[in-house]
Amino acid sequence: MNRVTMLFPGGKAKAFTLSYDDGAVGDRKL
Repeated sequence: MNRVTMLFPGGKAKAFTLSYDDGAVGDRKL
């Protein structure tokens, strides 16, 4: 998770990381 955040620094990146961890379904919700 930390590695992804480093690759994509920014507020939106954090939300994306959480969605990715939860699964593709979470990403769609966002």
